[in-house]
Amino acid sequence: SSYVLSHSTRGVKQGDHLSPALFIHEVIKKILSYGGKVVLIKNVLQSLHIYLLSSITPPKCVIHELHILFARFFWSSYEGERHKHWVAWTNMCFPREEGGLGFKSLFGVSKALFVKLWWSFRTKKSILMKKILPLGEVLIRIKNFITLVGVQIPGFQLKVFLHNWWKLDAPPKLKSILMALPPFIIWQLWKRRNALKHGEKMSFIRLWKKLIGRFGS
Repeated sequence: SSYVLSHSTRGVKQGDHLSPALFIHEVIKKILSYGGKVVLIKNVLQSLHIYLLSSITPPKCVIHELHILFARFFWSSYEGERHKHWVAWTNMCFPREEGGLGFKSLFGVSKALFVKLWWSFRTKKSILMKKILPLGEVLIRIKNFITLVGVQIPGFQLKVFLHNWWKLDAPPKLKSILMALPPFIIWQLWKRRNALKHGEKMSFIRLWKKLIGRFGS
């Protein structure tokens, strides 16, 4: 016998035929098959962190945890149960021609984005980053701040500085602040970039005066 598909508002009632509900259930399971998960990981999950990776290099433990989450999502069942990981994530990142699934290792992505950013910074004289990032001024102000809170970190390269700052051993109350500041600094640089791009000049002096006026009043 044939059935007419209709909009269900209260689920399956007692006495109703179960074939439409079972059909929908099977379709959803097929959507989240291994092939579907490969597409989701490549096009969605691995692209969410591109901006962060292009700005700073997170600690290896952070990237490792992201790889664990990707692997759990791939090997988990439709009901959310964990299954055995039959292949290591590093092997799944090999090209298809070499027996992998073509996933991208975030370690390689992070290195490639850093090299691209550094090459642009060194070769393009009029690059926007040079206009919005007076590096000496930035490092002096950051150094003054961490000196006041009693933190000493050798080196003056901003990228290495933020990376070491993120991993620094510190008291629990200070640790949460130190881990939150690198993304905040990147966000401030991003806002300055947009402000300059749209015609408004930004400087640390101007931001500093705004902060003094806001909290001093």
